[in-house]
Amino acid sequence: MANAGNPEGPEPFDDAHGSASAEWCLSAIPSGEGAAAAETPCPTPESGWAPGRWVSGYVLLEVLGRGGAGTVHRAFDPRLGRQVALKRLDRLPRADEAVLRRFRREGQVAAALRHPAIVAVHDFGWAGAVPFLVYELVPGARPLLEACAHASLGRGVEWLRDAARALGHAHRRGVVHRDVKSENVLVDGDGRVRVTDFGLARATGLDDLTRTGDLVGTPRAMAPEQFSAGEVSPATDVWALGVLLYRLLCGRPPFPASSLLELAEAVRTQSPTPPHAILPRVPPGLEAVCLRALAREPAERYPDGDAFAAALDAWLAGGLPVEADAGRRGRRWGSGRTAAALALLGGAGLVALVAALVAGGSAPASGVAARTPTPPAPSPSADEEAPSPARGTPQRRAGPTKAPDGSPRAKETGAPAWFRALPPAARPPRLPPGVRWGPSPGEYLNERDGSVLVWIPGGTFLMGSRRSRLEAPPHRVSVDGFFLGKYEVTRAQYAAYCRDAGRDSPLDPPYPTSPKHPVVLVSWKDARDYCAWAGLRLPSEAQWEYAARGRDGRRFPWGDAALPDRARVRGDGPLGSQPVGRYPAGASPFGCLDMAGNVYEWVEDGGAYYRAEPAHEPLVDPAPAPARVVRGGSYAQPLSACTTTAREFAAPDTWTPFIGFRVARSP
Repeated sequence: MANAGNPEGPEPFDDAHGSASAEWCLSAIPSGEGAAAAETPCPTPESGWAPGRWVSGYVLLEVLGRGGAGTVHRAFDPRLGRQVALKRLDRLPRADEAVLRRFRREGQVAAALRHPAIVAVHDFGWAGAVPFLVYELVPGARPLLEACAHASLGRGVEWLRDAARALGHAHRRGVVHRDVKSENVLVDGDGRVRVTDFGLARATGLDDLTRTGDLVGTPRAMAPEQFSAGEVSPATDVWALGVLLYRLLCGRPPFPASSLLELAEAVRTQSPTPPHAILPRVPPGLEAVCLRALAREPAERYPDGDAFAAALDAWLAGGLPVEADAGRRGRRWGSGRTAAALALLGGAGLVALVAALVAGGSAPASGVAARTPTPPAPSPSADEEAPSPARGTPQRRAGPTKAPDGSPRAKETGAPAWFRALPPAARPPRLPPGVRWGPSPGEYLNERDGSVLVWIPGGTFLMGSRRSRLEAPPHRVSVDGFFLGKYEVTRAQYAAYCRDAGRDSPLDPPYPTSPKHPVVLVSWKDARDYCAWAGLRLPSEAQWEYAARGRDGRRFPWGDAALPDRARVRGDGPLGSQPVGRYPAGASPFGCLDMAGNVYEWVEDGGAYYRAEPAHEPLVDPAPAPARVVRGGSYAQPLSACTTTAREFAAPDTWTPFIGFRVARSP
């Protein structure tokens, strides 16, 4: 982006990087050539690992989780502009040298394994006396069994097969994981499996750090040889995969013991209850795969992850469903979410689910809350418009409703009092399909995504200024009336779109946020895709500027006076955006908020210099362009850079913590 973080050039970094303040967040992100992060002393557990602290070139953001010996932080790597997972060892190495050696070996093993389904390790370092590992961040990660609670049985089996292939890759390189469990088999936001945490792995060529008699692993996933301190092998990981498959099929562990001694005795001396004895409709082929993986003798199991994956592949190739029993309404195992909901149920919940299946009813909710369905858009009537399937923009079907004086106006049937009180010139000619009157005067609601819209009547204004080459020359532009988002699109709205469209959510920005903060780290194409899904579009640059400054050519949305308390700009607390609408006094002439500061906003236009001649709403050709325009400035800039005419160019595939967007719609 052409100086979008700072239009006046890169700024030197200050000495505040080591403080607990969040002001490091975006000063740590280079805003121009030559910008570089300063190095500061690493924190120690005694001084705190709070968000905003620097750790050997990484900036801590938030705690993602804690384990028996370590803590995992989300962190930001300003050198490569990416977020990572930083895992620190909480137990000091002087207390147990074996713990440190095992931690270092975790990094060595993971770094030696290059597979798309294995979480990659990027770095190893020290923060004072505390060692840490840096892993790639897995966005939207969920433990395997949690993900299976919202998927079909067939999808769960595919995920387990992919995990087995990843372990097969490790097995071929002499590595046995030894701690395969749901929490170490992650499903990311794109539905891909990622195996992690090789801290207990045994690798050829590395010392075995296990002392005789130690139990290494998670008890409910441990194989008989682990309880007996016997020799581990790839078949040990196959046992753990069998445990996961058993839980996927039956909703409970294969040995539901109440104590460690009871569990160890059952694993070493007993065979698990066949899955069909718990749920009669378990597919026989999957049961056979599961029971072979859980054979007490390692030689009787599948020899490694590849062989287990091949067995699951063979079952998947034979078809997912089994024949439904009469009297069960033809329900097939694996349809919808019913079967996979077993993965997180046990005890009374399992009994209730079995009863529901026998009765032909629906399964009870389990695990993460189910997605809220998007209400269908109403069908357009003869005098309304239908959305275009190509871009989601409205196309005229027939003429608008006519007022008694012959002027077009929106239907008044059922209109609120505030709408009926508007003069005709202040009303939209019609309400497009899927748009209804909002709860407050002057507001309209786009039903698909919940965007609050305001109506911008057409007019002519002076676009641009003489402040910079990008803004010159000033020229007259006429725009037709249009709807524009009152607020920037929020993280909650974009998350709902990602869930509905099956897309990966963007990364979290390097500062604290809430669902009401504007979404960032989205490209121009991401913004257009969202708009198409919602039946909206990005505003043209002329529409954006007209909505921000009105016909009177004001410098800021609220007027010509520079009032920093009316916008989220640099100097107003720690760097980072604010929830949308936080500055109501900074509204534009048409009631739009946050059009100065907070975050830059993508518009439809390609990056080009202005022409001097008058124009009529110059919505540019949406064909590929080397750059696109962003407007409004951001929280990382001074107020002087957040005027109504300020514009910057950015590559369309750019995604940064500075840029979001708002929506528009034609009538």
